Amino acid sequence: MKVTFSIPDDLYEAYEMRAEGPGKVNLLLKETLERFVDAPPPSDRPITLDADQRRRLEAIADTTLEDGDEVCDLVERLAGLELGEIAYQFTIDQLVRLEEQAESKGLELHEYVDLAMERFWDWRCNL
Repeated sequence: MKVTFSIPDDLYEAYEMRAEGPGKVNLLLKETLERFVDAPPPSDRPITLDADQRRRLEAIADTTLEDGDEVCDLVERLAGLELGEIAYQFTIDQLVRLEEQAESKGLELHEYVDLAMERFWDWRCNL
């Protein structure tokens, strides 16, 4: 089926810059529409990531992320603490407080948590 519609010049130019060669804009638009045909409507507030953002998340997870469920699983794992069979999930407020404490000491969050765990073990286990 052939469909004709108008788009703003700047939008066309953006696709033209991304197209792989002259006259490939129509193909790029078709592929983009096909890729997002099952995407939720904007009212559902979908989140999209560009390639760099996806690579950053995959580096944190040390794995590839295939879908939104895997991103949610990653966030849940990162928002908790596991010691053997013991698991503790932090609330957002607790994570914010930890980040503020780390920042006040000039540390990254992971450095602050490492330091806190070392102090805990020193105190609790008299190591």
